[in-house]
Parts: sequence; C-alpha cells; structure tokens
Amino acid sequence: MTAHIESSGRLVNDQERSLALTCPHCQVLAHVTPLAIPSFNDLQLHRPQHVGAVFRCDACNEPLFLRFPVRLYGALRIELSTQFAQVERAPESFTSNYLP
Repeated sequence: MTAHIESSGRLVNDQERSLALTCPHCQVLAHVTPLAIPSFNDLQLHRPQHVGAVFRCDACNEPLFLRFPVRLYGALRIELSTQFAQVERAPESFTSNYLP
C-alpha cells in the first residue's frame, strides 16, 4: 500500500476501497473510510515524524485513529509509510477464572 497526502489535503491510498481492519468497537473486520486528515500546510510547517488520521468503521460508524510514519516531505505531496499503527486496539478476550 502506498499512501500520500496531496497539497489539496486529500489522502490518496492505493487500497482505499479495500482497506479493512478489525474494529475495536464492534470486533468486526470491516472497511474503513477516511474522515479527518491533517492540513497539508500544517504538516509542511511542523514536519512531524508521524501523521495521525481519523477513519470511520463502515460496519458500526465509530471512529478509528491510525498513525502513519512519514516517509518523505515533497513540494506537492507528503508520502506516508505502508506500516501504520492502529492506536486503539480491540480488547483481548481471555478467561480469567484461574485468577484469585
């Protein structure tokens, strides 16, 4: 997956239609839609090492926050790494009946 933020502020993603994650809210493997992308001008001004974006789970409509490492700051686009981190993860389910 290659992703970048254009100077117009739009997130362009190779897998835009097929990006699916396990939602931490509904526990369903669902597609996600970008909702909030940081301003291109603010990113160029501050040049952070990571960029956060808010996506919407298409199954339950809850927000998901993803953090992308920045690969390159260009004049017309900011390239993001293919390896993103999901900030809020689904809770792990395990049996706790063996605990005192």
